[in-house]
Amino acid sequence: MKRLWMSLMLWMLLLVAGCSSWEKAYEEAGSASLTVMALKGPGALGLVKAMEPGLDPPVRLGDTVYYSFEEDEATLYAKLSEGKADIAVVPTEIAAKLYHEGAGYQLAAVNTGGYLYMLSTDNAIKEVADLRGKVITIAGEKSRAEVVIRRLLERSGLNTDADVTLTYASSSETAVENAANSELILLAEPWVTDLLGENDDFAIALDIQDEWMQVNGNGMSLPLTCLIVKKEIPIDRAEEWGLFVADYKDSIDWINSNPAETTELVDKHEMGITKEQAEGVISRSNLIYLDAASSKSAVEEYLNLFLEANPDAINGSLPDDAFYLEQE
Repeated sequence: MKRLWMSLMLWMLLLVAGCSSWEKAYEEAGSASLTVMALKGPGALGLVKAMEPGLDPPVRLGDTVYYSFEEDEATLYAKLSEGKADIAVVPTEIAAKLYHEGAGYQLAAVNTGGYLYMLSTDNAIKEVADLRGKVITIAGEKSRAEVVIRRLLERSGLNTDADVTLTYASSSETAVENAANSELILLAEPWVTDLLGENDDFAIALDIQDEWMQVNGNGMSLPLTCLIVKKEIPIDRAEEWGLFVADYKDSIDWINSNPAETTELVDKHEMGITKEQAEGVISRSNLIYLDAASSKSAVEEYLNLFLEANPDAINGSLPDDAFYLEQE
């Protein structure tokens, strides 16, 4: 309660003083401030309304939460391995690896239902089976995009070594830049939006989330990213944690209901999405809040892909039940 009181007092002081320097505010807040770290991109998008205490619905924790965004996964992983954030938004396989390595985080919720799409210059591609005999460009060997498409191909009766050819771009940016040399490209947002905006020859042929739901039959699309929290936070700072979760849920709901207004907010915060990309990214990122208990089966199904295809990505095994935060 003392920490919560300090947080609320700081918020009031910021409103009165008109302080625009977040860094100074957080420094003064000290241990009363929750710290949140996220990988730039669609996973971070759901936080943007929670960073705007002046918009309705009011942000319960005001300006007392410190947000930071990392450009690359390696930097994010290194910082979280050292416990440098109370709460984080990360790729789900990274959450599993952090857990195995004793970083002290638990999965609290899945926050996106997937944002992978197959783009094609061939309008005859209507289902995964139509990929037989095709060459597919993927950004990154053993990437999450590759492990997902391999499972979809197998479930559709295609041999991934004989019936299709997978080629690899060094990065998503490279795949978009060299799109003229490809007929089919598997991309995540925001690069889907980039390619559609830059090359009129391409259109979305397959929504990978829809295809995933069809082959798995669990009604849950791809849990590509998740919200994790230090295991002591929901216990030692339960009231603040509850307020943060409520603010975060409100933020996601507001974004899904107000995509045009969200584009203006995205432009203010460096979260790896430009104002020009925002509308497409919002519409195709499937922002959700699905708590650990409700998402556990979908998360395990997804992590199993890495266990089979790239076990090092999750440190060699599925997390046990303690990985999933129990809801009070």
